[in-house]
Amino acid sequence: MYLVSEFLERLNPRIVECKAQLVAYADLQQTDLMSHFFVHDDWQGNGLGKALLRHVEDLKPCLVDKTAPFPAQF
Repeated sequence: MYLVSEFLERLNPRIVECKAQLVAYADLQQTDLMSHFFVHDDWQGNGLGKALLRHVEDLKPCLVDKTAPFPAQF
Protein backbone atom coordinates (compact mmCIF):
# COMPACT_ATOMS: atom_id res chain seq x y z
CA MET A 1 0.00 0.00 0.00
CA TYR A 2 1.35 3.39 -0.99
CA LEU A 3 0.90 5.88 1.84
CA VAL A 4 0.64 9.64 1.51
CA SER A 5 3.53 10.04 3.95
CA GLU A 6 5.75 7.93 1.68
CA PHE A 7 4.75 10.05 -1.30
CA LEU A 8 5.55 13.27 0.55
CA GLU A 9 8.98 11.95 1.55
CA ARG A 10 9.81 11.42 -2.14
CA LEU A 11 8.97 14.97 -3.15
CA ASN A 12 11.77 17.33 -4.04
CA PRO A 13 9.87 20.59 -4.47
CA ARG A 14 11.30 23.82 -5.84
CA ILE A 15 9.13 26.72 -4.71
CA VAL A 16 9.20 30.35 -5.82
CA GLU A 17 7.58 32.80 -3.41
CA CYS A 18 7.04 36.54 -3.50
CA LYS A 19 5.78 38.30 -0.38
CA ALA A 20 4.70 34.97 1.16
CA GLN A 21 2.67 34.04 -1.95
CA LEU A 22 3.42 30.87 -3.90
CA VAL A 23 4.05 32.02 -7.47
CA ALA A 24 5.71 28.94 -9.00
CA TYR A 25 6.32 25.31 -8.10
CA ALA A 26 8.11 22.33 -9.61
CA ASP A 27 8.60 18.82 -8.25
CA LEU A 28 11.56 16.69 -9.29
CA GLN A 29 11.02 13.11 -8.17
CA GLN A 30 13.73 10.58 -7.30
CA THR A 31 12.99 8.82 -10.59
CA ASP A 32 14.08 11.96 -12.52
CA LEU A 33 10.44 12.60 -13.45
CA MET A 34 9.11 16.12 -13.07
CA SER A 35 5.41 15.52 -12.61
CA HIS A 36 4.32 18.89 -11.24
CA PHE A 37 5.03 22.32 -12.68
CA PHE A 38 2.98 25.41 -11.90
CA VAL A 39 3.24 29.16 -12.44
CA HIS A 40 0.54 31.42 -10.98
CA ASP A 41 -1.56 33.19 -13.63
CA ASP A 42 -0.42 36.62 -12.44
CA TRP A 43 3.22 35.65 -12.95
CA GLN A 44 2.98 33.99 -16.37
CA GLY A 45 4.66 35.59 -19.36
CA ASN A 46 7.62 37.16 -17.58
CA GLY A 47 10.14 34.31 -17.86
CA LEU A 48 9.70 32.96 -14.34
CA GLY A 49 8.57 29.54 -15.59
CA LYS A 50 11.51 29.29 -17.98
CA ALA A 51 13.92 30.23 -15.21
CA LEU A 52 12.41 27.63 -12.85
CA LEU A 53 12.58 24.95 -15.54
CA ARG A 54 16.24 25.79 -16.26
CA HIS A 55 16.98 25.56 -12.53
CA VAL A 56 15.38 22.12 -12.29
CA GLU A 57 17.16 20.92 -15.43
CA ASP A 58 20.48 22.14 -14.02
CA LEU A 59 19.93 20.01 -10.91
CA LYS A 60 19.71 16.85 -13.00
CA PRO A 61 18.27 15.83 -16.37
CA CYS A 62 14.62 14.91 -16.09
CA LEU A 63 11.64 13.79 -18.09
CA VAL A 64 8.55 15.96 -18.30
CA ASP A 65 5.21 14.16 -18.09
CA LYS A 66 3.04 15.84 -20.73
CA THR A 67 0.06 13.56 -20.08
CA ALA A 68 -1.53 15.73 -17.40
CA PRO A 69 -5.22 15.04 -16.76
CA PHE A 70 -6.07 18.71 -17.24
CA PRO A 71 -5.68 21.19 -20.09
CA ALA A 72 -2.09 22.40 -20.28
CA GLN A 73 -0.06 24.35 -22.79
CA PHE A 74 3.42 23.21 -23.78
